[in-house]
Amino acid sequence: MYTFTNDERQAIVDAYFASVEPFVLKQFPKKLKKKYAVIETLATLFKDDTVYSELDVNEILKPVWHDYVMLRRFMVDFALLTRTKDGSEYRKAKTLH
Repeated sequence: MYTFTNDERQAIVDAYFASVEPFVLKQFPKKLKKKYAVIETLATLFKDDTVYSELDVNEILKPVWHDYVMLRRFMVDFALLTRTKDGSEYRKAKTLH
């Protein structure tokens, strides 16, 4: 969707994360490109070839930001996580590295 240089990505991480080990957001960006960078960074919390329930996804994202539902929604909207129509299963997208 977007491409970032290493310097751009690091600047976004520095601006929006209070901590990266573990991930904790200090604020959520307003601009779409920066939102994508933040959400793409958070997608690294999920393992390839693993099926997650909605509860699993929520538990992973809760420590990151108070509105973890919004984070989950952006992950799906940005196609970084896929989900079944009924929302019972989530998977990390295959195209994500």
